Amino acid sequence: SFKYFDSKGSALKIYKKILIIDPGNIFALNATANLYTEMRRWKKAIAANNNIIQYARTNNKQIILSAALANLGVIYQKQKHYHLAEKYYSEALQINTNLNRRKEMAAQYVNLAILYERQKKITEACMNYRKAKIIFHKDFHDDLALTIERKITHLRCRH
Repeated sequence: SFKYFDSKGSALKIYKKILIIDPGNIFALNATANLYTEMRRWKKAIAANNNIIQYARTNNKQIILSAALANLGVIYQKQKHYHLAEKYYSEALQINTNLNRRKEMAAQYVNLAILYERQKKITEACMNYRKAKIIFHKDFHDDLALTIERKITHLRCRH
């Protein structure tokens, strides 16, 4: 994703320099957070996302806030801290629900479903996959709805 740089490390150095000059540069903050996540440097990825959250809350940037919360969910899920992943996915879902950002709502339902599936909580996984499927279907994202339907069939979710 950072194809213009020789490595993630060199991209990180550039973004760090940008952040020294402009500590609130949301592009550099986000890129840094994503790089740390890709590099599996969890503490730094969490800190970078928390900086984004602080910026978003201070400046009332709800879309940025929801993205950073979802990113924290991903980080915690990868570390198998499922209770924290659920907390952050749910917060992102609530923000997107309040903003009526339907595709992003569906994405959080999918994140929650995957999280529950990994924990063998199949009933909860099915419920969230269904919610995502309904949104995708109603909003004419038929390819995404079909993908979710296959997942529901694979899990043998009861209707």
